[in-house]
Amino acid sequence: RVMREHLRAERAASSPPLEKPVLPTISSAMDSGNIEVLGIEVSDGQVVADLALQPEPFTKGTDNKCHSQWFFFRASHVCGQRCRFRITNAGRSSYPEAWAGYWAVVSTNPSDPTSWRRVPTTYSTDGCLEVGVVPTTDEIWVSYFAPYP
Repeated sequence: RVMREHLRAERAASSPPLEKPVLPTISSAMDSGNIEVLGIEVSDGQVVADLALQPEPFTKGTDNKCHSQWFFFRASHVCGQRCRFRITNAGRSSYPEAWAGYWAVVSTNPSDPTSWRRVPTTYSTDGCLEVGVVPTTDEIWVSYFAPYP
């Protein structure tokens, strides 16, 4: 029994510690960032993030309404994973009719205005806007349109 415990302790000491997988994160904590993260699920190399548009401050203009249409966020730890960013309240945005045929923009370097690319985006009858992309880098930025530099 003592020998077994000794061997077990020896094996544990020589084995490298198991690395915990780094889970994807989404953040809008940046200039003009705007999104609320409702939940993120990872399964079989796919990331499904449920998100919500936030009311935009300072948009109460002549119509006296706070608008919501703009989104801009960073997704980290997503390289090589099929990402589905689902904006679940897009149907309640200020101009929901604008989502039909719309494609969001994605960048790997948001400070470079030439790096932004349109990506397939779908809008469903239940009011969900879904941006689909398979990033080739660990971080990507997703936006309604390329932010002003």
